[in-house]
Amino acid sequence: MKYLFLFLCLYSLSLYGQSAHIREIKDMPSDRFYHTGDSTIVYPLIVTKNPAADKLMNAVIRGEVLVGEDPDDNPVDKKIPLRKALRNWEGLTTISYGVSFNRNGILSMDVYVEEGGNNIIRHQHYFNFDLRTGGSLAVGDLLDSASVDSFTVKVLADKRKMLERYKVKTLKAALAKREIDPAGYNEALQVVDECMKAVSMGDFSLSPKGLDIFDPCAVGGDMRMNDPEGKLSYSYGVLAFFLKAGFRLRLPVVTGGR
Repeated sequence: MKYLFLFLCLYSLSLYGQSAHIREIKDMPSDRFYHTGDSTIVYPLIVTKNPAADKLMNAVIRGEVLVGEDPDDNPVDKKIPLRKALRNWEGLTTISYGVSFNRNGILSMDVYVEEGGNNIIRHQHYFNFDLRTGGSLAVGDLLDSASVDSFTVKVLADKRKMLERYKVKTLKAALAKREIDPAGYNEALQVVDECMKAVSMGDFSLSPKGLDIFDPCAVGGDMRMNDPEGKLSYSYGVLAFFLKAGFRLRLPVVTGGR
């Protein structure tokens, strides 16, 4: 029994101890859109000891970053080699990435894309993977099924509190200083009130400290440079009540992450 217990402990450590390596594909943008001597295009490829999982994860990243939700919106053919696809991307000036969590078989990362030309277009993409399978993780996958609804209610309530503060500290202050006229103020209020009706937890990232959910509210108009922050953060101490037992072991809930 003693050796069986030791084996199970070592097996669990190997199962949850997986991490990923990022291999970078670097290139310089076209001089027509961005004149620089630096390789501002740095595209990430995930590499683990499981090629099948790597293929799944890299396909997800390519499918979102290079093609997007509607393939007709982007001329980059997802069937051609990656390097050629990046070269064919008209107006591409920047790709960068960040890894916020990479241990215990979980990878959380984001990819930033910028396109040049007359109007600069920016995209931010968030990816969360289970390295053991290569499958994508959603917030709901991390939570106990009985806790999903209560956590969603909490996040929506926190979003509403944040937007109520934005109404007072930003919109009302801007109106008082005449940085925005009454029509623009009322228009911005309508947008914010619409944002308060629901919350999206599709974009999120994990870190050693906790979970960040990104649900921006684009006010636009005269206030476009002062949009609400749109980030809601939850420590693992808060999340512990909601998480599945398996993820309480894989995330820093019981190892000082509070």
